[in-house]
This record gives sequence, structure tokens and C-alpha cells, in this order.
Amino acid sequence: MKNIIIIGAGNIGTRHLQALKAVNIPLDITVIDPNPESLILAKERYNSMPAGQYNHIINYFKNYDKIKDEFDIAIISTHSDIRRMVIEQLFEVAHVKSFIFEKILFNKAEDYSIIGDLLKERNSQGWVNCTRRVIPFFRDKIKKWFNNKKILYFVSGSKWSLISNIIHYVDYMSYILEKVEFKIDFNHLDLKLEKFRIPNFLELNGTINLYFNEGSRGIINCYSSGNQPVIVDISSDNTRCILNEEYGKAWVNNNNKNQWEEYEAKILFTSQITTFLIEDLIKNNKCPLTPYEESMKLHLMTFKPLLNFLNKTFKKKFASYPFT
Repeated sequence: MKNIIIIGAGNIGTRHLQALKAVNIPLDITVIDPNPESLILAKERYNSMPAGQYNHIINYFKNYDKIKDEFDIAIISTHSDIRRMVIEQLFEVAHVKSFIFEKILFNKAEDYSIIGDLLKERNSQGWVNCTRRVIPFFRDKIKKWFNNKKILYFVSGSKWSLISNIIHYVDYMSYILEKVEFKIDFNHLDLKLEKFRIPNFLELNGTINLYFNEGSRGIINCYSSGNQPVIVDISSDNTRCILNEEYGKAWVNNNNKNQWEEYEAKILFTSQITTFLIEDLIKNNKCPLTPYEESMKLHLMTFKPLLNFLNKTFKKKFASYPFT
């Protein structure tokens, strides 16, 4: 039996928990959240899922007092501002072999190297849950068509939480191109800070431009109003792929002016993806998500310049990234 702990039983944490119910390996699951209402939600969502092959053991706690001292996998699904503290607290009472972290990783630049060093010190491995690189259509089709090509990657839609989700597109562009180095331009963002749906965090709308060294470019846009779906348009010299992520459809032209082929391109839910991620990690000690060190670089190359932009643009000054 494998021991798994989830810290943070909010919306994403409970979706990870739902996925564990279908894992075809016996599990002893611990869920930690200081909020009793979150633990009630976690129980409800777990119980709503169909029964799996195994009737896993599961315990819900508000703190670390009664947890085990050894875990095979920890899923850290807290907000960015407390994630470093949560990881450090967990290491004080338990050893963890492998971590899956939610994005945005941390809201202070120094936290990235501190936790990176701690993972090495404790002989733990970690990955960040940017999932497009593991979804079949994105992994098997788009990667093949655009790998090592000079591409234009265009994303646009309404009210889709641009800053909270930008790392998904940065990560996926990096995955397609097999490049980590890029420059980022925030000068076309709207000059209005918005309250995020999660208290004490902010959002921005407008356009972010990405420039990769070999000439590829990303244009990531979010409108503050309207009801436009998120449309992704990826093109190279001989291939173009247009995706409607909400409806899970893609239309592809491979060097043919007049013929478009339709594909299923479903964005899988966390409650689906985590099942096979956990099974692969347990059985093979492998995970196809973004390794921690790689994601750390992508996060810092995105959020350090964003913090500079905030402090240069707005009267209020920020010591940390007010995003999660």
C-alpha cells in the first residue's frame, strides 16, 4: 500500500482527490486542510466518484498532528503565498519521496531556490502540474507537427484569468520548442488591477508577448469583458492548428490551402489526469509533468519581469507576486 498526502482541499485539491479513487493500486490517503468546510467538500467530492478497483483508506485532518512520517507522494495544492511554508512544515514531520506541485508555484522569487535546495537535500523529486504536455492531442499531435519549428502561438478569449494561467502556455510553448530561454513583454496589459476570485489575490487582462530565441513568438490575450471562448491558433511555415479548448475540437491544415481536418482535442480534467500520473509515478518512478527545476526557470522568467512591470506601472508597490 502506498501513502499519499494532499495538502490543500480547495477546488483543485479535491479534484486530485477524486482522481485517486480510480487508481488501481491500494492507497492510504491523507488530506490536510485547516478549513473544516474544505474537508467536508473533499469528502463529498471523493464519495461522488464511482468506486474503483480498491477501497482506499482515507483520512481527513486539519493539521499534521496525526499524519504518518513517510509518504510516497505529496500533492501540494495550496495557494502560492503559503506553499513554501506548507512544504517546509511537511518536511519537519515526514519524509516525502515525490511531489506534485500546483502552479503558480510561489509568490516570492527566493522561495524557488530555497525549495529546490530542500528537495535536493531531502532526496525528493518534484514536478509541476502543467498538464498540456501530458494530454494526448497536445503531446502526440501538436508536439509532432510543431517540434523545433519557428511558430506563432496565439491565444485569445474573455475573462479566463490571464496571469493565473499564463504559465500553462509558457510551459507548453517551451515543451513544443524544447527551449527554456525566452523574453516576455507585459507592456500591452490593461492598466487596471482586478480582484481575483480568490481573496487577497489579483488579476490582469490584456496581452502578453513571448519571444523565444530562435524566432518563435507567443501572443497571449485576455479580454476583461465579453464571452469569447479561449481559441488557440498555432502556425508554422507549413502547418496551422486552431483549437477551441472549451469544446475540445481542433482544425488542422497540413500544408494544404483548402483542406482542414477536424480532431478531438479534449482538455482532460484534473480528476482524470491525476489517476494515470499517480499510477505511473508509483509503478515506474516517472512523471511526464514538468520537472521542478525546469518549471522553476519558466516561472521566474515569467514572474520576475511581471513584478518589475507592476512596480513600474502602479502606485502600489509589491514585494511579492500577488497572483495564484
